[in-house]
Amino acid sequence: MHVALELKPSVTPLLVPPGEIRLTAGPREVLKMADQPRSVMDAVATLARGGVSEDGLNERMLDAGGLDALLRWQHVLALCLDENLIDYRIVAEGRWIATIEPLVPGVEPPAPPGTLTEARRLSRFAYLRRDGDRIVLESPPAPVRIALAPEAVIAVCAAGHPAPAWSSVASNLTRDDATSWLVLALLDRWQFLEPVPSDEGPAASTWEFHDALFHRASRPGRGRPAGATFRMRDRLPAWPAVKARGAGTRVALERPDMAAVAAADPPLSEVAGRRRSIRTGGTVLSLAELSEVLFRALHVRSLERGERVDTIRRAVPAGGGLHELEAYVAVRQCRGLAPGSYWYDAHAHGLETLSLDAGLASAFVDQAARSWGRRFPPPDVLVTLAARVPRVAWQYEAIAYRIILLNVGVVMQMLYLVATAMRLAPCAIGSGDPALFATLTGADPFEETSVGEFALSGRVAAD
Repeated sequence: MHVALELKPSVTPLLVPPGEIRLTAGPREVLKMADQPRSVMDAVATLARGGVSEDGLNERMLDAGGLDALLRWQHVLALCLDENLIDYRIVAEGRWIATIEPLVPGVEPPAPPGTLTEARRLSRFAYLRRDGDRIVLESPPAPVRIALAPEAVIAVCAAGHPAPAWSSVASNLTRDDATSWLVLALLDRWQFLEPVPSDEGPAASTWEFHDALFHRASRPGRGRPAGATFRMRDRLPAWPAVKARGAGTRVALERPDMAAVAAADPPLSEVAGRRRSIRTGGTVLSLAELSEVLFRALHVRSLERGERVDTIRRAVPAGGGLHELEAYVAVRQCRGLAPGSYWYDAHAHGLETLSLDAGLASAFVDQAARSWGRRFPPPDVLVTLAARVPRVAWQYEAIAYRIILLNVGVVMQMLYLVATAMRLAPCAIGSGDPALFATLTGADPFEETSVGEFALSGRVAAD
């Protein structure tokens, strides 16, 4: 097995004379060093081309500049490793087998594989996917990502079933068996395999695959850019801040007198103390009450033009000021408003009729009753929060959906506080039906999809 070093495909080396090195990953500069000798700059260029071992580069440094050049090079290499800029290319018998891509600092080059002495199988957290023109293997607990040659992919698929221990050495195996043995040994080294039977602890057993994947992929420090990288700025225009109006009938909403509201509201400490999930109201919700809740929680205070992206101000905060969430109201019963489904125009503070099909609206509202195990009647209305995902994903890399869910939680808390202050019956819903939302709106789910639901009914009796 031969291990070669190479810069990650996403890293661009810039060699700027006289004697300055810059390595960039996406839009952010990750390494900048001045006054390096030409031999070190040449080594960085060699890394960009790939296919050279660490020992080979060390020998070049000694030959080109002696011990001083070697020490300078080792310093640059250490910085690259700390920033996860170096991958390890695995070659066996002149054939590329895999590339190890560290996701955390401190991952050492793979050593020659040893012998697997007990049965192993693929971890239940591991998954194969296409990344550009490569097939990669990833797993939330693993400190590396592995890009695989086609023959190595076959070995990974075979590892999905319990396999016997590999007790032979490579010299006693056929070429195909030797490749499988090497791949399995690499997977075992990087935590992609688990014993048979599994020795998974009690805490780990409670994690589902998608929860572990989402948690790790949306947190920083996993070997890929994360944050406000504006990754789509050269490919797509920024998503509009304001959702375009449709052709539905407009329902005017009265703006509440906020001075009167402030005078009548109980103190925040009292509201927070009284906040409860209440599933049944004592009266039927009115249009004026619905209008006040929507205005106080979600109406747009201002739209601010920006150089890269326009931002919005609401009573609630949102990542980057983007405010990608839209509110849709399904009405089972509401005094002054016909049963049906509506979009809340937060800029104009009005409702736009999407459908007056009472059956479709009831199907939406029934999501709350199902979530409650049918122990309570359906609420008067169900507010569905939908995210225009590209609005966030255009700016934020790796964490876009995480930001959206955080924004949903903020809005739900505001809905709770406003409804509690008004003595209405509020309750967040644990699950919803994106397919039903797509049926109502006809929206492309990749463009806009439901991400949260909130039940609202009429006034409750005073405590």
